[in-house]
Amino acid sequence: MLRPYEKVYHVKKKKEWGVCPCGKEPITNKHYGLCVACMFEKKHGMTLKEYAKIQKAKSDERAKERAKLKPATPSVKKRLPFFSEKGKARDGALKVTRSAVLKKALDSNSLHCAGCGCVSGLTNSHILSKALRPDLFDIVDNVQLLCLKCHFYYENGTIEEKCNLKSFVDACKYIFKNDMPRFEAILYKLSDAYQKTGNKTIEGVMKKLERFE
Repeated sequence: MLRPYEKVYHVKKKKEWGVCPCGKEPITNKHYGLCVACMFEKKHGMTLKEYAKIQKAKSDERAKERAKLKPATPSVKKRLPFFSEKGKARDGALKVTRSAVLKKALDSNSLHCAGCGCVSGLTNSHILSKALRPDLFDIVDNVQLLCLKCHFYYENGTIEEKCNLKSFVDACKYIFKNDMPRFEAILYKLSDAYQKTGNKTIEGVMKKLERFE
């Protein structure tokens, strides 16, 4: 099939080069005196329609091969309850803890991010994570309100980014009281980072933490 702009071009050349021997389209190849379809047949030994049929057959074969690799009907997985009995109890305890943290923040007029002071996107962040201390996951004092950015810094940030959080010293104080090995690991990271960078913020945090010992 000819594109629209090719048809316009061929109409202009029709008077000069004439019509192809097939009598359907104007000549596009002056040397051979043939149109696009006839020139394709001369070069490839088949018509455009025959070529399209071959390509379609190849496409169908590839589709059949792909269908053999994948089952015609996807396997239906058995839907299990989202929570087990243990999970339901754990989720219920977390909801109670979140409500208690929110009430505590409202009563103390501190409904803002403990890390930077903003009031948008507040989330509950565990000081000692549920993975490290599952026994403290529902303790109100183990949960602090942080915005999404500060929450990310506290969980995954570098030691410099953690030191920039306003609540980091208070969090370390709670860790000192409840998990000494974890507190000593934080001190080691602070000391190592200070030796490498000489950051004054890290130095200030270290001086505050040394008072706990």
